[in-house]
Amino acid sequence: LALVRRLSPEFAMTPTQLQVSLLAFAAGAASVAVVSWLWRRRAAKRASGRVKPPKVAGVSLRGAHMLQPILPYLEAHLDATLKRPYDREERPDGMISLCIAENRLGWAFLEPHLAKIPNPDGNVANYGEPRGSEEFRQAIAGVMTKFMLQAEHLSLPESEKPPKKVVVDAEDIVVNAGVSAILHHLSMCLFDEGETILVVAPCYPAFFYDPVVQARLDMVPVVMQPNEAEVSKELLETAMADAKEEGKRVKGIMITTPTNPSGEVLTKDELLTVIDFAERHDLHLISDEVYALSMHAPGIAHLSVAHLRPTFGSKIHVIWGLSKDLCASGARVGVLWTQNEAFKSAMGNVSILTWASNFAQYAFTPLLSNDDLMKKFFIFNAAELRKMYGKVTTALQSIAVSFTPAQGGMFLWLDLRELLAAPAVDSLVGWTAEEELTEDMIKSAGIVLTPGKPFRTALPGFYRLCFAWNKADVTEVGIERFVTYVQERRERIREMDPVRKNLFKRLPFSSGL
Repeated sequence: LALVRRLSPEFAMTPTQLQVSLLAFAAGAASVAVVSWLWRRRAAKRASGRVKPPKVAGVSLRGAHMLQPILPYLEAHLDATLKRPYDREERPDGMISLCIAENRLGWAFLEPHLAKIPNPDGNVANYGEPRGSEEFRQAIAGVMTKFMLQAEHLSLPESEKPPKKVVVDAEDIVVNAGVSAILHHLSMCLFDEGETILVVAPCYPAFFYDPVVQARLDMVPVVMQPNEAEVSKELLETAMADAKEEGKRVKGIMITTPTNPSGEVLTKDELLTVIDFAERHDLHLISDEVYALSMHAPGIAHLSVAHLRPTFGSKIHVIWGLSKDLCASGARVGVLWTQNEAFKSAMGNVSILTWASNFAQYAFTPLLSNDDLMKKFFIFNAAELRKMYGKVTTALQSIAVSFTPAQGGMFLWLDLRELLAAPAVDSLVGWTAEEELTEDMIKSAGIVLTPGKPFRTALPGFYRLCFAWNKADVTEVGIERFVTYVQERRERIREMDPVRKNLFKRLPFSSGL
């Protein structure tokens, strides 16, 4: 008090008043800290997908869990595509969805070949083998071996060709009605309720639904920061230590390569880091490789965990399917590749709930069995993806929008933090700003991108832009709208309170990736 009075002679406060003021300040600071802790705790529970839903009349508690949206951005997509879809002639101001990771560009190649398949006989309408017919599993094993693992469709120097030693045995394949069904059954068969799976993030949002809604697993995102270059041992071990400190029972780790939402391919060193981590802690390793044959970067082959561990043992499991790489999400064909005998037997039983349609198996077996046709298709599909990727990235570069260069997939990961109406920090304010930007993009530009929050990204302001769901000309219109919107939004941001801009400039991270 004496020091304050010396600095400011006019300061008039007794020691008692000063003590009361300091206590009040301390109480306020403590309240802020508690509220902040509660908010982060709630956010962590939401990130894992295990928030307890409120009771809902008419359904059980499990049913209330199932009322939670599978994909938070799906409603906006359905609004765009069902209520007011874009049409060049009839509705030029209609909505354009750029938020669904589905590939329609390669369908032009497959459609005429599917049309040539003879009409099925009566046997196709009967029951079949729940885990997939032997003929269909043989066809899938052939495609995975020759193209996913041995890259026979790519012209690569001998030194860069994948090893020929990895072969998929059809007996290690289980087919179900989509990858979501595979994930659900995998979660039920390999893990007990409440056990934890670490998931390297940002990642596919449904990873926090498929293993949670019925199996009730605890999915914990291992979140990479925007400036984090690779999946490191330190990142994984820190996540494991934090999980154990919180009393979690970690039993598995899940990765995706090529990654969704960025389209990056995990390097050999990264895959070895993950494999070593899983083996060191005796974890199940689930490798989602559904974009393995959607590589579009010239001269780059898919690298699978199978290349590094050809013998899986009972702990490594690879997921694939026809939805992405064969442009056939409506066929509902998901593929599990595992060498765990007990797990295969269990899957053979539970697959009766979700077996793949005999009609889908009948239609795709001759296509998948035709090596020459598949080779031509994968070459065609990569060229179409590469062409659209080039158009989109050229447009982004013209307006200086940062993005992560992709090697595979059908999307781009954009850094739009500069367009937020508040600093891009991990807080209620920051995530609210992302919601506002998403809604403004829909309202002002008539386009729907996927916001970063469902992917469990570290900071608000990142978006996934999908460039293969629409026909090419419609995507080009959507990109034109996006370019115009970014330019106009920047002008609006510049007119905002200078304090906001100064705060943003002082944040401890770069504005680029």
